[in-house]
Amino acid sequence: MSIKCKTEEPVIYNPYHMSIQEKNILNDLLQELLINGIVRESSSQYASLVKKKTAASAGVAENKWDTFVKPVQYAMNTTFNAAIGMTAMELLAGFKVHSLSEGNVLSAVKREVER
Repeated sequence: MSIKCKTEEPVIYNPYHMSIQEKNILNDLLQELLINGIVRESSSQYASLVKKKTAASAGVAENKWDTFVKPVQYAMNTTFNAAIGMTAMELLAGFKVHSLSEGNVLSAVKREVER
């Protein structure tokens, strides 16, 4: 396998700073990948891919933001729904649903058919 570039000059980056804990995690992961035959050792001059930083790899709880946003969103939605007297489903449907007792269902259907 070869990489074709516009020039023969290799892509060179300075090594990224990693904490000792990150280095240990990386070494364990690389050893596991080597043992399973997923990756192989290389002496390429080209830079290797760098894993995209995620909340999990940064040691941050992924749902930390959600624990703040969800209660605020719920409070805003319930306040808005109470103010306009409609639920979110009624807003999406574009009409207000009226509750009907069993006796009124038949008359409501007749009214709709007559329209």
